[in-house]
Amino acid sequence: MAGWASGEGMVYAVNPVYLETGQGGNSPMRGWGAFLFLFFCTFVPWTGIQNFIWCWQLWQAGEFGWAQFGLLIISTCVSLLGLLVGGFYLVTSFLNVTDPLVRFDIKRQKVWMWTGKGPIEMDWSNMVPRIESSVASAYATVKIYRGQFAELGLDGQPLKTRGIPHVIQCGQASAAEEGVKPSMEFVRLYMERGITALPQVEKLLKHRPKWWAMVNLIGMGDAWVAWKANRDKPGLSPAPITSTVVMIVLFPILFPLQFTNWVALRFAPIPKWPKDVEALHEKELAELAARAAQPRRRPVIRLNGELVSGGDGEGV
Repeated sequence: MAGWASGEGMVYAVNPVYLETGQGGNSPMRGWGAFLFLFFCTFVPWTGIQNFIWCWQLWQAGEFGWAQFGLLIISTCVSLLGLLVGGFYLVTSFLNVTDPLVRFDIKRQKVWMWTGKGPIEMDWSNMVPRIESSVASAYATVKIYRGQFAELGLDGQPLKTRGIPHVIQCGQASAAEEGVKPSMEFVRLYMERGITALPQVEKLLKHRPKWWAMVNLIGMGDAWVAWKANRDKPGLSPAPITSTVVMIVLFPILFPLQFTNWVALRFAPIPKWPKDVEALHEKELAELAARAAQPRRRPVIRLNGELVSGGDGEGV
């Protein structure tokens, strides 16, 4: 699988000290259409409130019966369900961190997984790869695949810390099983062979999206940015004009959906590592930078026992 390794859409930072990846929290579908969904979930409780007022008026007029009582119970339950569903979607879209990070330490062969309750430390030697598949509902036929590494205990089950399983996801989910393997192989190569074995990552992830992400309708913004960056190179594909025209036609429908994805990632909190983890790796990065900045001594060359060049930088 080495030839298939890819860190695109997964890597936040990569260097000789650590590899930092995401777990798909910055998905382009995060918060998609949340404002329209909020309107729907607000409309349903409002209808329930109107039914309650109507039943209250009937009760005052002495016309409140079992039929009105049943309608009141049903509308109240539906209203509460709408509020719960809408509230859950808003919390997961706007209040959760942008992306729960994972940091792979190649020197110590350790893995740190960020959680809201504090990081969880795992041993890479105990982690095994696995691909998890799921469907959106019992009636769906399309599966969603997630590439994962899990630290297993003696019973073969994932270990847990504070009730959280030692399972990490590599990048985004995919509709195809083969789509998650390149990210998993990228991680494996780094931990087993180092940064020199990795293919170059063209685009590192950022927690805060650019302004044009608001109009990145079905990847249109990404296509224009890629075209602009490579327009001077030979063999460049034509500008994405056709898809842009289509997106302009669909703009009134798609923009309210895409805009909420930008808002969700723009204002969601960014995960922060504890100071001890950050200090540990910052110190090692500083040491690497200091060694790289030191001038290299010229190799010592002797001819028949006499110094020709090298050592102190002088030669004959």
